[in-house]
Amino acid sequence: MAGKDLATQWCGSCHLVGDSGTAADSAPPFAALAKDPTVTPDRMSTFLTEPHGGMTGLSLSQQEIDDLVAYIESLK
Repeated sequence: MAGKDLATQWCGSCHLVGDSGTAADSAPPFAALAKDPTVTPDRMSTFLTEPHGGMTGLSLSQQEIDDLVAYIESLK
């Protein structure tokens, strides 16, 4: 899945991307984000259009954002 690969590459240094292991800092695990009813696909898409936290170099295409959101949604 393209979203999981992107998540591992861009997000895995802070977030727990898969369903096991530990995150590098206090960033929420993707599985927790997927289960949070306030974190909607639209909200995630909007959030990912801008760098956040320590990700000053984060610049994703709309397709990459869609792939990441689909991956996170698949963790529900």
